[in-house]
Amino acid sequence: MGDGRLDLSAKFAPPAPAGLARSRLLDLAAHRVVLVLAPAGHGKTTLLGQIASRFAGTVVWYRIDAADRDPQQLAGRIGRALGRVGLAGAECRSFEDVAAALDAAGRDMLLVFDDFHAVAGSVAEQGLVRMIALAPPTLRVVLGARRVVGLDVPALRVYGAVHVVDADDLRFRSWEVERLFREVYHQPLPPEDAATLSQRTAGWAAGLAMFHLLTEGRPPAQRRRALADLSRGSRLVRSYLVREVLGDLPAELREFLRRTSALGVLTGTLCDGLLDAVGSQAVLEELEQRRLFTTTPDDGHQFRYHQVLLDHLELELTEHLGPSATRDWYGRAAELLLDAGEVPAAFRAYVRAEDWAAVEQLLQRRGAEVVAGPLGSLEGMLPHGLVATDPWLLLARARRLAAQGALTEAVAAFRLAHAAAEDSQLATRCLEEARTAALWLPDADPVARTWAATIRAATQRSPRALLSTALDLPGAEGRLAAGIVALLAGDLGAAVVLLREAADHPDADVGVVAPAACVIRVVRLLSGGAVGVDDPGADLEALMLDAEVGGWPWLSRIGRALLAIDAPGSGPAVEPCDPWGTAVVSFVGGLGGRAAGPLRDAATRFTELGAPVPAQWAACLAAALSPATPVGYGTAVARARAMGLRDVPGVVEAWAAGTVTHAVPRPRVAAVPPDRVAPVTLHLLGRTEIAIDGEVVDLSTVRPRARSTLRLLALRAGNAVHRDVLVASLWPDVDEESALRSLQVAVSSLRNVLGGRTRGRPTLLARNGESYCLQLPPGSRSDVRDFDTRLTDARARRHDGDHVGERVALAAAVGHYGGDLLPEEGTAEWVVAERDRLRFAAAGAWGALGKRLGDDGEFPEAVDAVRAGLRLDAYSDDAWRLLIDLHTRAGNPAAAQAAALEHAQMLAELGVEPLEPADREYRESRESRTVPS
Repeated sequence: MGDGRLDLSAKFAPPAPAGLARSRLLDLAAHRVVLVLAPAGHGKTTLLGQIASRFAGTVVWYRIDAADRDPQQLAGRIGRALGRVGLAGAECRSFEDVAAALDAAGRDMLLVFDDFHAVAGSVAEQGLVRMIALAPPTLRVVLGARRVVGLDVPALRVYGAVHVVDADDLRFRSWEVERLFREVYHQPLPPEDAATLSQRTAGWAAGLAMFHLLTEGRPPAQRRRALADLSRGSRLVRSYLVREVLGDLPAELREFLRRTSALGVLTGTLCDGLLDAVGSQAVLEELEQRRLFTTTPDDGHQFRYHQVLLDHLELELTEHLGPSATRDWYGRAAELLLDAGEVPAAFRAYVRAEDWAAVEQLLQRRGAEVVAGPLGSLEGMLPHGLVATDPWLLLARARRLAAQGALTEAVAAFRLAHAAAEDSQLATRCLEEARTAALWLPDADPVARTWAATIRAATQRSPRALLSTALDLPGAEGRLAAGIVALLAGDLGAAVVLLREAADHPDADVGVVAPAACVIRVVRLLSGGAVGVDDPGADLEALMLDAEVGGWPWLSRIGRALLAIDAPGSGPAVEPCDPWGTAVVSFVGGLGGRAAGPLRDAATRFTELGAPVPAQWAACLAAALSPATPVGYGTAVARARAMGLRDVPGVVEAWAAGTVTHAVPRPRVAAVPPDRVAPVTLHLLGRTEIAIDGEVVDLSTVRPRARSTLRLLALRAGNAVHRDVLVASLWPDVDEESALRSLQVAVSSLRNVLGGRTRGRPTLLARNGESYCLQLPPGSRSDVRDFDTRLTDARARRHDGDHVGERVALAAAVGHYGGDLLPEEGTAEWVVAERDRLRFAAAGAWGALGKRLGDDGEFPEAVDAVRAGLRLDAYSDDAWRLLIDLHTRAGNPAAAQAAALEHAQMLAELGVEPLEPADREYRESRESRTVPS
């Protein structure tokens, strides 16, 4: 049957908008090409449908399948899709015809291709890629696929042109799971159940939908039991995985997945050892490239299977081997993992093997590593007698309770662990953690000696008197404590400075960075942005996800409440079960919603917790919102001043009146104390130069390989780089022992020229375990970081319609780009990809600046800008078209023709035939727009 007689209407019709609209995924206006890449069941088609429904212009939708690998047939069908929206595309026989039809449309259009992976590696794919590259600027393209396709992303990288939404982006966060079940499924889940469901499914959209199907209309107790069934493998979930994910895999690959699931943490070496085979690294990389529910957190060293897939594979393993052989297999995996130093994964495998003697022995020998992170579902698999008597497991339980905010129970569990501990160091640790948890009980009377005790003390008495004590506290936690104390004292400017220092500290982990981001959001709410507080919204969302994964549910609750302020009408964000969480959530809810009721509730709760300082803040804020009761406000202010909170009334009054710009106090503490390490300036673009406190470091006495070491660390400044990465990048042809020795020598020589503790300041080149880090103290600068920051600013301003701000930011960005990244390193593999990224980004920035200048009528400057971009990326069709357009609009047809000839010559050098009819039509349409009205 010919193609013309097939009923293809389903391929042309976008799905009706469905599911939960998540603004973080739909804010794509600044991107010309969007790639949505994820395995089956992650909600790609749903997101594509939502994007299509929100687009204000013409939407062309086409769902690709395996029959479209013939380029002529695919081009014809896309032409039919154009014809369905009133465009002249019905006669298209090639992708060139489609491109010409798109170019002639002269309107804003969105072209959506679902299931793009169906033509991966085919001639049809190559034609589609070329068509997209030559499409007019008015066209935006969204592609949905299960794996990376052959799209030439660098060729499309004109400022803000390409954006990738991957599986991690599509994952539902726990607060989104709450909204999904409340707003879409109309079957609300309690917050704790939503958090558990998001963890069990790892936010997998299909898993959430199947859980809804399994539990629709059931009472809460049955739904909670169904949650446990997910980890044991629900029939519906398993059938989906077999059909959509595993069904088409070769038998040997499926066996690889099944057998290696016992490891949990996957590397090529571990898989080879377990399977008694070779080549596992290539298999893992193939699985990750296929997007087969396999991820790598460290660029290809370790891999992990998605939790839902892992649960299924472990059940399959037992079904294929039988219980006894499965236990033996886990035992073998545990020994390999332990030899590799993967202690938590080895503990998991021993538990799965039900080898309780090995479990006890591992806890005795390396218990600190076993309980360094949450045990999760493993805790329920352990024998009750072991959990009730082993001090490390008791400590893990106490930490879990503390993380949940159940402080009274946590203190009791810490004391049980202390009583069971025979090792004096473990006993001391249990006692210290018990004291830290007890700080937050209502009857606590802390002495401000540690950072946590200082914060708690500041909730009870004058924070201003404790600020100098807080400033003397060391490390990232000390800066966090000082920032919170400054906020409680009413010094918002100082609070922001200190909190940013905490978040930027080299030793800061998510336990510092996430609270700092939350408190900065509170300062923003109080000040209305008057102290220069950038909104940490997107970063806060990512941090709350890290907090969930890291086992800090109390912190995640507070962050979710802050995020909910920006989503009016979404219903209550959380229903926290811990007293402090309830009080803080009430406070931020009233603060963000300017509602006196939640603030009064927060004041009551803080008082019950023995925290009169935040209680007085809440009382003043609530009273300020009730002008009919001036006596109440006067009483609240008098009490605040009596507690030493003399700055609070001014902040509260300005907040209530919405006139904060003149009322916020100036910072009263030094941003950088004099004993801090001097700032560093990094020039990596066009030349390599490192300056400390304005003085350029002389590297002439350092060996070439050591200079390369410093350049690699400078490129990743502020981030730890594992020694294996350094060795593989800089000594690839040297045996491991010699390479590590050479690395140590290089680091030693670098420390001599950079300065160390012997010169009275902390070393800039720090070592942490097996990793090294070039630290950037406060006040440091990097031209790479400044370049990326300016581009991000330009993108945001463009999205906001601030064309003047966008132009300024673009000019600043290209000003920071001094040339190729680290030119001294030549074509070293570790620098090439980042160098290309920055070069294409700079080329795109020049092009965007040229477009903005042209829109402002400054044609000579616009032409110069576009030419500068073409010197960086001579193969950008968009830039050539823009250059021709600028000359035409400036009334210089000769220059436009010369530019068109240069473009044609470039295409000829590439062996690409120019689309002469489309080009002619394009130029004619552009010229017609210059005719005076």
